[in-house]
Amino acid sequence: MLKENMHIELKKKYTKDILKTVVAFANTSGGKIYIGIDDNSKILGVKDIDSDILKLSNSIRDAIKPDVTIFTSISIEKIDGKDILVVDVQKSVISSVPVTEAVIFKMIRDTDGENFEDLRSINQILEFNSLIEEFEQANIKLGKSQMRTFNIIDKDGLYTNLGLLLSEECPYTMKAAIFEENTKEVFKDRFEFSGSLIKQMKEVYSFLNRNNRTQSQIKGLTRIDTREYPEIAIREALFNSIVHKDYAYSSSTLISIFDDNIEIVTIGCLVKGLSEDDILLGVSILRNINLANIFYRLNLIEAYGTGIPKIIESYDEYKVKPKI
Repeated sequence: MLKENMHIELKKKYTKDILKTVVAFANTSGGKIYIGIDDNSKILGVKDIDSDILKLSNSIRDAIKPDVTIFTSISIEKIDGKDILVVDVQKSVISSVPVTEAVIFKMIRDTDGENFEDLRSINQILEFNSLIEEFEQANIKLGKSQMRTFNIIDKDGLYTNLGLLLSEECPYTMKAAIFEENTKEVFKDRFEFSGSLIKQMKEVYSFLNRNNRTQSQIKGLTRIDTREYPEIAIREALFNSIVHKDYAYSSSTLISIFDDNIEIVTIGCLVKGLSEDDILLGVSILRNINLANIFYRLNLIEAYGTGIPKIIESYDEYKVKPKI
């Protein structure tokens, strides 16, 4: 038998007073509202279930500011053969004044912590076609329990920002441009890559590979082909730009291709406590631990901290060395 407590509220029928309970639960530790059960726990049911769902969802969206719909879910439960409406409210810390999406993001951060990839995604309608395909190729199962283990879904069953980054709805892009000679004055071509980080990774690598020219040298009767840039350097630089980017900033990763060099600019300074000398030695402090773990499990990266040393080593036979 259901009884009211600090996490459960019973309501005989839908009234606008329910919104006060939604706000109260959101500002504390969350809770559930059961509509169709009276104060004495008697099961009454809801007669016009569709109408009440519509009124309830509209009132939560329109009357509570900032918008807390991502923190609430409405479902139907059968209890004693009768339809009961259940409103599940997650903690969120809300106010009663209109605010911007940036403030909603801050609200989530204040509730969940500072680590971007662990925060709840503002967008909860996500698809994972590219990620699922990549996991299938790696022969790794990716169901709800695995998504929870990888922190794509949080303890409350909501998608995290890590989930957002790996979904087709990922709002972060990579932009590439091919320039005439060695300045940014004249464009030859421009491209923008969007969607899941997995999809972007593949498309950008193909793009870089196409623009990595092959040079031939004849020694005796043998022709020796070498790439203009070491393939391992291109690969590791790309992974570095994805895994270590600071996604708290919305700016795109920028790739510029000139006649004699490729430049990759990733937003975000070094993690606190890490210097350029440290990363040249292979010291690694991960900004996006869970994202790096997924790339590691998919065999895309071999070990943390080896990327930069690999890039440097790949240039042993090259006269011109890479710059950070």
